[in-house]
Amino acid sequence: MAKKLKLVVDHSERTHARVSPSKLAYFDGCPGYEAREMDASSIHPITKEGIDGHEALDSGDWSGLNKNLRELVQVCQDYVDELQGTIENPELHNENKLTCDGDVYGYCDLVITGADDPEGHVIDYKFGWLPVTDAEVNLQGMAYVAGAFAKWTHIDTFTMHFLQPRLGVISTARFHREGVEDILARIRYIVETVNSYDSDKDVGLLHANPKNCLYCSRKITCPAFVEAMSKGVRPGLLPTTAGDLDDPEYLSKCLDALPALDAFIRDVKEASLSIRVEDGIEIPGYDLSVRRGSAKFGSPSDAYEVLKDIIDLSDFLECVNVSLPKLQKKVS
Repeated sequence: MAKKLKLVVDHSERTHARVSPSKLAYFDGCPGYEAREMDASSIHPITKEGIDGHEALDSGDWSGLNKNLRELVQVCQDYVDELQGTIENPELHNENKLTCDGDVYGYCDLVITGADDPEGHVIDYKFGWLPVTDAEVNLQGMAYVAGAFAKWTHIDTFTMHFLQPRLGVISTARFHREGVEDILARIRYIVETVNSYDSDKDVGLLHANPKNCLYCSRKITCPAFVEAMSKGVRPGLLPTTAGDLDDPEYLSKCLDALPALDAFIRDVKEASLSIRVEDGIEIPGYDLSVRRGSAKFGSPSDAYEVLKDIIDLSDFLECVNVSLPKLQKKVS
């Protein structure tokens, strides 16, 4: 059952830290990391579902959720309900701003505390397909925990929970107050490295990392990325030195490389799937996942014949997509 929770922070108005908990792992990999800006007009459907799922859990309003997303949100809500039962007189703090050190702060999905309880819980919802790093070593979770300890000084132990309902995975780790300084020391080192790069722009501090570069907005102009791609793909496909995205000559060279890069990526994916499925050889660091395809009828007319006694034609047509190219061909 959906519970009404007070919406503490308006997602659209809150500010973001230069080094936030969610970016710590990326900055740990490379101090020059720069997150891509989210374009609302081209947002991925799974990302949109994640946003809707977070909002539903924050507000308690599930009216706009589709059946699949409602089930995922229900999994999270049931888990939260069970956690509440472990604390006497639980207090729920959703979308709470947690500052772990200096200017490093972020908004945690949910913190559960009790006025007199020495234990608390920090919860973060992850609605995507990509698994997150285990809670024991997850920098985002560690930063949230450090911020929670700073805010609720009577609590001795916080358990970090990453809920990944789409994957059917829950990752947890228990942290004690005496270990906070170790967490803060690591975070401070990352921040110092970022500040050093910001002030000097020393390209020697940059590191090309597959997981980092994937989400970085400046990779195509990053010397470390260009060098790594030129070494990783023989012969080097990208220009030997990084250029600017407003330089037509540089863009021309990059566009020349795209067909070969696309082919390289396709070959790697096909070869990986082949040896995993056909030969049963596991690829270190990667699991084989199978996603359910979209359910659809091959023939709308056949579908209507089956359903015509229980659904009106107008209602049925609302569920049918029309291919404009096919329609144009038929009309012509």
